[in-house]
Amino acid sequence: MDLNYNIFRDLLLRKKHYNSILLCGSFFELPVMFVLNNITDIDVMYSIKNIVALQDCDDKRKFENFKILHIDTSNCHIGFARIIASSDIAVFYKRPQEPRTARYSGPSSKLIMNFKKEWNYFHNFLKICDRKWAKQPKLKTDFVYALCCPSWPVVANEWKTRQRENGWPSVDVIDKIVHSGCHLVFKPHLSNPDDDTQWRFSFSQAELILIQSWTHVQKYIYHILRLIKSEIVKECGGENETVLCTYFFKTLMLWSCEEKPEEFWREENMETAADELLCIMIEWLIDKRCPNYFIPANNMIDYLRKDENLDKEISILLNFRENFLPKFLELNAFSSSELTLHLEVPNKLWERILLILVKWFSTNTSEWSYLESSLRISDNFLPELSYLYQSLQIQLCSITSKSENLTTISDALQLFDFAKKNADETFSITVLPLGLSIVDFMQHICKRMQSSQINTARGDGYETVVSDLGYFTKVVNCRGEYQQSEGCCYMPEGKQQNRISKLESASSRLSDLRMTGAEAKLQKTQMILEPFLKILTHEWKSSSFFIVAAYQANCFYTCLRDYKSAIRQCEETRQYLNTLKEKTRQTNTGKMQNLLNVVLVNDWSILFDDHLQVLLGFLTLAHRSRCATQNRSQNFTRIVVHLFTMEFLDYIRFQSARKLKRKKTVTYKCDFQDAVRQLFHEDKNHRVVSRILLLTAIRISGIKPTRIGETFYQVQWPC
Repeated sequence: MDLNYNIFRDLLLRKKHYNSILLCGSFFELPVMFVLNNITDIDVMYSIKNIVALQDCDDKRKFENFKILHIDTSNCHIGFARIIASSDIAVFYKRPQEPRTARYSGPSSKLIMNFKKEWNYFHNFLKICDRKWAKQPKLKTDFVYALCCPSWPVVANEWKTRQRENGWPSVDVIDKIVHSGCHLVFKPHLSNPDDDTQWRFSFSQAELILIQSWTHVQKYIYHILRLIKSEIVKECGGENETVLCTYFFKTLMLWSCEEKPEEFWREENMETAADELLCIMIEWLIDKRCPNYFIPANNMIDYLRKDENLDKEISILLNFRENFLPKFLELNAFSSSELTLHLEVPNKLWERILLILVKWFSTNTSEWSYLESSLRISDNFLPELSYLYQSLQIQLCSITSKSENLTTISDALQLFDFAKKNADETFSITVLPLGLSIVDFMQHICKRMQSSQINTARGDGYETVVSDLGYFTKVVNCRGEYQQSEGCCYMPEGKQQNRISKLESASSRLSDLRMTGAEAKLQKTQMILEPFLKILTHEWKSSSFFIVAAYQANCFYTCLRDYKSAIRQCEETRQYLNTLKEKTRQTNTGKMQNLLNVVLVNDWSILFDDHLQVLLGFLTLAHRSRCATQNRSQNFTRIVVHLFTMEFLDYIRFQSARKLKRKKTVTYKCDFQDAVRQLFHEDKNHRVVSRILLLTAIRISGIKPTRIGETFYQVQWPC
């Protein structure tokens, strides 16, 4: 079958996983201005798209193409359930086995991001927002595996019909939440913490929708309660020394928004409102009662013993309310929701943001679906991919015709070079409302895309742009400021170092200035970000640079057999990546070069070496064997494998060095057990699969990998 350009784009932009992602927690729920002033964890909930957990009352005919699990709430604490894998056999479904390198705490796996070490410039920006970032430059990300429950749980039916005297939430919001269903997360009730069969009902998606409907005053009061909670936890000796957690205060806010009248939430009553809410929390602790907002019968602290003493938390809260609350509100003054940040953002950055959204995020909303489909078909998004496609077509024709026409191959190499250098060197005036949450902002992007035509063009000079986002009002070409060299935007080394020095000195001067309110802090933030964004404009190449470099190196290796040029291409790409890390003070660049991966597909298998062709043939045979055993049609099926770009370049460099009889070593990190388990699993880890396939291709070529640790394998030539 012919692999046309649209299919090629779709394969390159295909998602790296089959998960549905839900961004939840305070980091995404609250306005940016509050998040930056209070260090908070990032919570990401993910579920496998084709797995659903259904109740007995659900219509299973709607989910014929899904793997169906069954929810069993019998003999479970209210708000919890067990999941039965089959309706015929009572086998309990547990959290899927993850790689042995994963770190778990409760229902989540952890990832620690060190801004000071990995994102130095961004750390300067965070220190301006809140001095606490200087002492704690790390941010923890919790990845929570969840099961999608597409229908509203029976145990929470009371929430749908509850009498609400103050009209919150509205009927439309209630309907939206009920139709969105809920999730189940792997978490047993604390009265039996070792039970590995229990799952807890999670309403994170509903909470996100509810908080979006809050007024700015309500969001501010919740922000204040979170800050107070942090102070109380410190006084108690840490999170492990107290039952208090952020979710209790979120629950308090949800109940209060429903029960308190509109005048309670007026700006002039904020201190009174905060005081009254603290009194309610104190009452809850005295009664050892914290009713879940969606399932009131679920007392979230009923696992505590009757003789458990909460006097410490109660006394600290009382003392804080009576002696420190007014001063605390003064120190964390209320800011207008109209504050905005105006930045000249490189279009390269916007391009990467959109690419990350397309490749890594997936939700069930129509807005996100529109965003994905629009960017996949838009010729103005990553237009250099058309040059890459043309060069691969020329290479393919040259191989199939068995003609090494140097003029034709020269045209292909020129297209490769043009694709690498075709970067958008412009930037856009972007307005960032700090009163919006990150989720609000992302949804706003989707809505603006729906109401605007994609009409972005690259080129020289000044031009007006109707952009994908509807945010770009003015595009200024920065090539007038920098010198142009070999078709790329270039800044002389001395001028570049001067910019970096100015950025660092500006950061040190700003730290000495006295804060004069939200507007002053906003101005300082802008002074920090603008030089950094201009440096990115110079240092970053196009989003397609790494993928084009990989295909070009492969052309030298397989088509031209020019092994020296193949090695040089691999080494220059690696050197650019290392230089990028050094000059932007950013060591965590792993996602950048892997946004687009090399596509190994049976339509174009002859573009690759014999070893990868054998591997693809094996995968095709295995797929057909599976179809035969499952009595499925064996018509043409496109086998697609994504090889991670830098690892593919390492493979080409190693094989080219072998051809030249040079000494070379390449190391891949992978767990064979995990790789074999995931190879034919639809929720496979593409990076693990990429590594195991490249190692297998090297083994097919006659070199046996050597294990040098639990998960590291090394290949060396000569052996």
